[in-house]
Order: sequence, then structure tokens, then C-alpha cells
Amino acid sequence: MLRKIREEDMKGYVVLLVSLMLAFSGLFLAIIAEQTTEVLIHDSGLIEIETSGENAIYPPDLSEVYISRIKNTTLILWSNSTTKLNVRLGSLNITYVISLESQKNKTILLGYPQIVYLSLNDTDQAIVSVFYVYRVEAYIKKNLWLSIPAAILAFTGMGLAYIGLTKVFLRIKQTKT
Repeated sequence: MLRKIREEDMKGYVVLLVSLMLAFSGLFLAIIAEQTTEVLIHDSGLIEIETSGENAIYPPDLSEVYISRIKNTTLILWSNSTTKLNVRLGSLNITYVISLESQKNKTILLGYPQIVYLSLNDTDQAIVSVFYVYRVEAYIKKNLWLSIPAAILAFTGMGLAYIGLTKVFLRIKQTKT
């Protein structure tokens, strides 16, 4: 009889211990899920700008990753010929003129990813080839998927803690009466 009481007492403590292990495992996974990593996402290419047209440069595809915060966004342009370009930022609808010198880079700070439209300002040139590199420096949460098992472990641990504490307190109440 005495041995049976001790085994019953131990069940509540074992459930309580397992619940704490599950809850702390969930907390540990949640901390790992919140870790951020700095990455550079870029896209590059060549566009041919004609006198009558406007060419769009789109930001790199950011749908593959969960971006926590954008650090820096730049557009680097260079050409084999000296020219003047109209640069229009799509989201702000602001247009300004930049001069590209032959074989020299020109960096435009964008602030955040947005569509950039380029057109020729020089009417003397019929077509100009412009190379570009669109760079987005960002912080991502590459382990964000761990938040799902973290939540499951934490809620399971809390449920088991309730069951374990109930068993322990009921056993204490039964031994006192």
C-alpha cells in the first residue's frame, strides 16, 4: 500500500518534470527562431535604353526569405559611353538626372526596394547600354520555421504542467485528510 502511494505521488512529479522539459525546449527553439542573419540579395543585368523609351529595373526577388529589416538598398549603374539618364523612382514618382561617365560606376541609394525607371536625357544618342547591379542588404530570420514547433512544445508543456500540478496538489490534499 505504501509503495502504491509513492508511485501515485511520482506520476504527478514525472508529468511536471516532462512538462518543464517541453516548455524549456519550446523556449529554446523560439530563441533560435528569432536569430537574424545579414544577407546580400542582388540582381544584375544589361538594359538597352532607347531615346523614346523608358526601361524598368525591378528589385531582386525577396519572396524566398522572411526579411526582418532592410539595412541598405542600392542601384549601381555603369555604361561604356558617357551619357545622361533620367532616373525615376517608382514609389515616390521623383525624377532626377544623373551623368554616367564611360567605365565609371554611379551608385544610387534607394532606401528600400522599389522599381527604378531609366530613360535617356541626351537626345544626341539613339541607344545606350547600361549595366546594373541592384543590391539589397537585409536581415533575415532563416530559422523562423522553428517558431511552429516552439509554440507546440510550449503549449504542450503548459498543458502537462497543469495536469502535473493538479495531480501533485490533489495528492497533497488527500494525504492531509
